[in-house]
Amino acid sequence: THADGLRGREYAGADPSEPARLVPAKGVTMNSASTSMRYRSIDLVTIATLGVAFGVVFWGWGKLYSVIGTAGMLAYPPSGALLGGGWIIAGVVGALIVRRPGAAVATEMIAATVSALMPGNEWGMSTLVSGAVQGLGVELVFALFAYRSFGPLIAMAAGAVAGRRAADARGTRT
Repeated sequence: THADGLRGREYAGADPSEPARLVPAKGVTMNSASTSMRYRSIDLVTIATLGVAFGVVFWGWGKLYSVIGTAGMLAYPPSGALLGGGWIIAGVVGALIVRRPGAAVATEMIAATVSALMPGNEWGMSTLVSGAVQGLGVELVFALFAYRSFGPLIAMAAGAVAGRRAADARGTRT
């Protein structure tokens, strides 16, 4: 026995071939935190932080897109759609991390707002429409799986649907 009264097999870390057992705090069940669809404070802070960070990235991506996007589309027109995919990532990441209904739209809208308000944004407030359309496309896929499946295939499907919705909204199907 160890000094804390636990036998070797019950002591986390005693046998390196066995994973440590996680026990929730007193009064907390393992299901309560993972299946609740209510937002916690940390969820809201995460959405806001991701949204602002991606908004700055989107602004920079827009500057890069202005330079390489034009050359790429002249050389190979469908490349514009590939370059446009960078703007969809905020909603997908927001949904994957927060895992609550509306997280993708909220993250995408905050990112679009930050990007739109940055100096030199060539699309102005129309960026908000793009953010809403892309966020709703991501939400649609996660909602189809009742916010219970968050694997790579679901994330790719969410990005694809968001990209298609954005292309449809712009009238630029590829």
